[in-house]
Amino acid sequence: MNTTAVQRPGIYRRHIRLHAAPGAVRADMEDDSHRFGVIVRHDGRVVRAVEGLPMRTPWTLCSGARDLLSALVGMQLAPTPLAAARHTDQKQQCTHMFDLATLAVAHAARGIAGREYHIEAPWYLLDGPRTITLDEIEALFITRRAALICGSRLLDLDPLLNPAATGHGVGACYVHQPDRMVAARRNLGSTLDFSDRPQALLADIASSSEHVDTPSHACGSGS
Repeated sequence: MNTTAVQRPGIYRRHIRLHAAPGAVRADMEDDSHRFGVIVRHDGRVVRAVEGLPMRTPWTLCSGARDLLSALVGMQLAPTPLAAARHTDQKQQCTHMFDLATLAVAHAARGIAGREYHIEAPWYLLDGPRTITLDEIEALFITRRAALICGSRLLDLDPLLNPAATGHGVGACYVHQPDRMVAARRNLGSTLDFSDRPQALLADIASSSEHVDTPSHACGSGS
């Protein structure tokens, strides 16, 4: 692996916010390395359109993954974020926009008006097997991703030419598909540090209701 190792002090933080409006759910996420949003539009039964909002990405080609979110159009609304991975191949998607889309679909199915997650690592302890609720499944879904991504605080990606230089697995996500992981270039300076300013996460959203209702171009739509 050619990744440059660093020892950044501080805390990995991730903030996720979901807000529903009639016929739509918006999901937003920000952490050190990423700032993404997704709007899922639905008719109460199925997904009708999905819009990806890549605002800060680690690699130049990550933004192109928003077009592939249209694979979720026509999916039946389901109450668990695990359902979307059975509808389409998530490894062809941007990991983070796809995660947000799956959460938005689950909130649409369950009629949840809004919810926020504030995550910092290390932060959790699991007891062992037991029956869990849909809310706990959602929290574990979010925690699992944060557990994987928090290790990014040990890496400095700016010196790397492309995703192939990270040594990460081929096919792991949209930008790590064989053709893109060589062609993509680093978005220099895109990694931020929220250790001492958790309030800055998702600060670009003035209120939890912003943008959800506004008609905008979506990646796909159903008839």
